[in-house]
Amino acid sequence: MELKAVVAPAPYQKGAELLMVEARPETLVAEERSPMHLCVVIDRSSSMTGRPLSLVGRAVQILSARLQAGDYLALILFDETAEEVLPMTRLDGSDLEGLEEWIGPIRVGQGTDLEGALVLAARSFEGQYVRGAQRRVLLISDGFPSQGATQIGQFRNLGHRLMEDQGVSISTVAMGEEANHAILESLVGPGSGNFYAVHDSGGLAGALAAELDAARSAIAMSAELYVEVGPGLKSLRLLQSYSNAPHAEGLVVHLGPIAAGVPRVILGRVESDRSQRMGSVKLFWQGLAGKEAAIAPIEWVDEMDEVAARQLRREMGLLHMITAEEHYWRWQERDPARARGYLAKAREWLQTLASENLLPADLLNLHRVRLSDTSDRLEIGVGMSGQFAVSRQPRALPAPGVDSEH
Repeated sequence: MELKAVVAPAPYQKGAELLMVEARPETLVAEERSPMHLCVVIDRSSSMTGRPLSLVGRAVQILSARLQAGDYLALILFDETAEEVLPMTRLDGSDLEGLEEWIGPIRVGQGTDLEGALVLAARSFEGQYVRGAQRRVLLISDGFPSQGATQIGQFRNLGHRLMEDQGVSISTVAMGEEANHAILESLVGPGSGNFYAVHDSGGLAGALAAELDAARSAIAMSAELYVEVGPGLKSLRLLQSYSNAPHAEGLVVHLGPIAAGVPRVILGRVESDRSQRMGSVKLFWQGLAGKEAAIAPIEWVDEMDEVAARQLRREMGLLHMITAEEHYWRWQERDPARARGYLAKAREWLQTLASENLLPADLLNLHRVRLSDTSDRLEIGVGMSGQFAVSRQPRALPAPGVDSEH
């Protein structure tokens, strides 16, 4: 794992400074890929009746095709109560062939205890260790809890708690055009899993394929970044909402799993005195061969090279865009006019990323489709079809203003 940390002038904000830490993991060959350690949680409540629930059977078929012998799987169905229909099991060929039989005909129930289902899912990993595997929950739901936790903040805290205390990351699949994206995305914190929105069989296949590929490629589990704040750093504030805590020399940031070949960038706003030592960063993680570590000094740079400067602009642009979109979801019911302002800001940031050629065409189009779908929801309540939308890291800046400049 290559580790680098620099303090540099912030893009899009004159006079500000940023700390950028980049962890760049190596790539994997197919033979080195990790086994899955997965709990799939499926919502069978009455709000899923119709097309969303009809797609659940397709989801099971896709899982059967993409899981492999040697993977570990648990299955949970839930409505007002959660039922573990398959305890955590090491799969062989016969298990894969009979996966649909484990679920059987899905009985639609009343009520939705989403919190209870996730707590039960976390318990399915207790007392188990699978070398090189990441504990991962895949939640398939429309995101309308009716008992237990029901608020966005409660689910955000639950996602953080499961990652910190038990090393369990959560990915969510929002089923159907009317799914509650805000609840489902709040469970997916930085360093955790991914959020997907799907409305048809093709979109579901794409989302599950992307999720299983991402989970299987994890090579650094339970990664933690220690930022040692030297006398040259007067202040530090993380811009992403990673779970973190103070330690004797500065700040420890819980990054969760890191996938092979996918750089992880951590950003913080700082005030510095370049005449003094900035400090250092240390990264600790559980690798395929055991515990590993990397260390790097924090260095001040007046001007970054072109590749690094573009990377920083891309990360900051994405962070601003996703944060504005997150604020849209927070306000879309309480204050639609305010929500429109945040949505307009998200589109402005996407246009900035496009005009500076900071995103590949496929990812740029994916964000455009998602923001277009978001606009449709606000205006006429319809969703997208034929595609899946995914919101990945980074998330998110603290409380941006609609009228912030860039």
